[in-house]
Amino acid sequence: SNDTDDGVDAVDAVEVEPVEPVNASDMVCNSDYMFTLDLGNFSIAGPTALEVVGAEGFDRRKVRVGVSFSLTVHGFGLGDGISQRLRLVLAPLRCGQEGTYNGTQHLRGQLAEDPDAPGSGSDPNTAQTWGPLALSRSGLYYVCLCSGRGRGCGQDID
Repeated sequence: SNDTDDGVDAVDAVEVEPVEPVNASDMVCNSDYMFTLDLGNFSIAGPTALEVVGAEGFDRRKVRVGVSFSLTVHGFGLGDGISQRLRLVLAPLRCGQEGTYNGTQHLRGQLAEDPDAPGSGSDPNTAQTWGPLALSRSGLYYVCLCSGRGRGCGQDID
């Protein structure tokens, strides 16, 4: 470097060699050994499975009108076990549609008596159970879960 009149160092010019163009096909990651950098992992919170535990075992096809059963939602990052809510909705209605906030009128048991009852379980982050429950009418029911994350679980859309 050279000193200038104002006391600031000036940087000598450096000649740069031109870079040869690279053939793009040479850089394709096309084999396992090219993926050696592990950047970490991530997970997506939410339900992964629904378990129906009835008087006749774990088979959801054996739930009968008037027979007591429980529902266990399995997943990852389900929440604290306090904020989550479960609703059963009779088809043709689907989760989140108008008229689904209170669930079906054909439900008996825990959620019929207290629709805001939280699930129970030793680790609510991975599994929560609601029950005992019973249905007074046969049909196709959808199980709707509100995570309580960023929503109050107080409207149909939640």
